[in-house]
Amino acid sequence: MEECDEFDPADPERPPKTLVEVDQCIQLARVQLNAHFGYSFLSEEKIENGTHKVNSGDSVPGFEALSDGVLFYPCAASDTDLVTEVFSDLVESIYLCDVRRPRFPDLVRSTAPNTTVYNHFGDSLLVPHVGRVFRETRPEILTRPRSVGDALASFNYCVGDSVHFFLQSMKSISVFFYRRDSSNPDCEGGSGVLWFGPVLLDFVLQRIVNGGILCTDFSNSYGFLAERLQKLVVGEKLQYRNFTLIRIEASMISAKLSSLALVQVLRR
Repeated sequence: MEECDEFDPADPERPPKTLVEVDQCIQLARVQLNAHFGYSFLSEEKIENGTHKVNSGDSVPGFEALSDGVLFYPCAASDTDLVTEVFSDLVESIYLCDVRRPRFPDLVRSTAPNTTVYNHFGDSLLVPHVGRVFRETRPEILTRPRSVGDALASFNYCVGDSVHFFLQSMKSISVFFYRRDSSNPDCEGGSGVLWFGPVLLDFVLQRIVNGGILCTDFSNSYGFLAERLQKLVVGEKLQYRNFTLIRIEASMISAKLSSLALVQVLRR
């Protein structure tokens, strides 16, 4: 009987198929991101192994966890309308991020201007199973001023590398929103970042609050967890580590999300 080749986490062409292999990819990514950004993962939460479907008989909890929380949308470009229309009265703060500066006249700079131009890949690093991250780590934050008595969520746009900004600033999120991206940076709008790959999706789950949601079109899906999430039908659940992931009806939030998949995240 022919033996299978040993899994190599440094090979981006071979996605992990087991949690053991996912953990190998995560360990490699942590080493490279630490060397790249000087970011320490010592405080990251350790989560249990195990992945399997669970019964869908239990009732799905509400969305109280969203009310005081943060929505994070990486690689957003100028796609702001849907998140502001749907989530402005559901979350406390909205953070979008992209290496390109958006052209919105109502945004004002709240940090020093970022003079870095992210128009060539020589200033970036390819991390296996993560994708492209830029070496510049000094973000520029733009905000939309709020009127007196305005109850809507604060709106913030980070101009900089989305992976670094997430690791450094998004310690706890209620909504992870992600769509219309490509793993091919040569395509118009493509970031080359695998947010629904085995490493970054695992990081997102570690930081999402109990009862928070993933809202996505499964752009840049890569690996067995993303594949299983795509196959879930409404009401079906998947156990991943110490999380229960439940596919929910988009209309529970808004009919405007009908083209996207919504997955609620519960911690055991």
